Amino acid sequence: MSLYISNMEIMVEIAVIENLLVDFVLLYFACKTIKQRIKTWRILVASIIGAAFAIALPLFSFNDAADFLIKLFIGAFMCYIVVNNNFVRFGLCYLLFTIYTFAFGGAVFAFGSIWVLPLMGIIFIILVSFLNLRHSVGQNMRDCVIYYGGNKFKILSFADTGNRLIDPRSRAPVCIISLSLFLKMFPDVKVENLIMNRLGDEGIEDGHYINFATVADSSQKMFVFAPNKLQIDGKVISDVRLGVATKKISSIIKYDAILNGGII
Repeated sequence: MSLYISNMEIMVEIAVIENLLVDFVLLYFACKTIKQRIKTWRILVASIIGAAFAIALPLFSFNDAADFLIKLFIGAFMCYIVVNNNFVRFGLCYLLFTIYTFAFGGAVFAFGSIWVLPLMGIIFIILVSFLNLRHSVGQNMRDCVIYYGGNKFKILSFADTGNRLIDPRSRAPVCIISLSLFLKMFPDVKVENLIMNRLGDEGIEDGHYINFATVADSSQKMFVFAPNKLQIDGKVISDVRLGVATKKISSIIKYDAILNGGII
């Protein structure tokens, strides 16, 4: 009998830890998604309450509808503890927490409860790493306007201090733009000619190819041209060239240009 009670105590402790960890991570996910300022102690308090209710509810007899409503109320109460300074943010947090809960429940159903702790740990590490990287990239975003031929193109750009590419002909710093932006600026240009290094000046101001080095290949060419000017966060830059990237330049945050470190 004592062995049975001991085993039951261990199982309850494991269940409490699992529920606490799951609630903590899901609340953290929800807060990060809405960019809510995170107070760890609030998430911990809410997670403890959630874990306590998760252990206590099976001790009572409720019909399915009542059980479902109680769980929804508990989830709302947990989110209110974490986000109680703005009704809209609270609503978004609660909605995301509910969605993530159902998604996680599906994962547990698919893989089995034995994977709860390692699965949540892996997801937590991946999310935190991604959000930290996204935040780091986001800090280097700049609003940019490209002026060319009487037109202006408003884009989001990435300030890269590592980009020190110089046009050998003009000695001007080179900013790199996406292929999609280039085709928007020059819709009549055939993309195959650009990629195969067969593009002439095509009436494009100071259009020509330059060699540039990469880690994998030092023999690549890039088409560059001269805009009328750039405006970066209000700062006007005239002596600059734009190089066209034929491969995707952004992944974490969508942007259309990589600024040269010499003009930042």
